[in-house]
Amino acid sequence: MNILDTNALYKLVLYPDILEEGVEHLLAFKKKFGRLYTYEACLGECLNVFKRKAGKEKIITPKGHAVIGNRLVCFTKKNHSIKILSYRFQTPAYQNTALDLMSKFAHKIDFIDAYNIAVTFHRFPKAKFISADKKCVVVAKTMSIDTWYCMKAYEEPA
Repeated sequence: MNILDTNALYKLVLYPDILEEGVEHLLAFKKKFGRLYTYEACLGECLNVFKRKAGKEKIITPKGHAVIGNRLVCFTKKNHSIKILSYRFQTPAYQNTALDLMSKFAHKIDFIDAYNIAVTFHRFPKAKFISADKKCVVVAKTMSIDTWYCMKAYEEPA
């Protein structure tokens, strides 16, 4: 199972309209390994990032907003190549682990990143956590989670 965090998902959401750095690595990985997964929280956070960036940088027209919004909705459909995973925020193990990560790595990752790493650790321990944020990769590795920093081409483990 290959799980995208928000910043990796964001690159795929914008493609092919906007070519974010690193998207070519994600597309090659997706072609080779098939279905990708992400969390509902990443979907919401991705919409927020898009709204902020698109408004501030004026990178896309109002019609483009509709296209990309529709693309995010399509991700929720049953047979899409990116599957959305749900989790319960009130799960004590997830909360405690996320809060521990927040205190241990203060000012390096935000709460959603910490929570997604905690869920991956507890619920999908054999998954690969894919991020375009080096800090998230470093934190996930401290939890012994298999990671890939998608700003570089994927290399099979030796």
